[in-house]
Amino acid sequence: MSLSSSSSNIRVTKPGGIVLFGDSTTAPRGGTKVYAALVEQSLQGMGSTLGVTNAGVPSNTTRDALKRLETDVLK
Repeated sequence: MSLSSSSSNIRVTKPGGIVLFGDSTTAPRGGTKVYAALVEQSLQGMGSTLGVTNAGVPSNTTRDALKRLETDVLK
């Protein structure tokens, strides 16, 4: 899982995975286990091979998110 705070560092783990896109409620926060990590842990516990990408960027506005939607989620 990519735990980046800058959209230029976000990488999708593999095709068919899950991208969690958002702002500071999604983004990594130090040692806090954010929901992207919890989703990945739950999926692995069920035997899923889906990867989870945390595409959260702190302090993103809706305008910021719209600018990065295509590059961070759709590609």
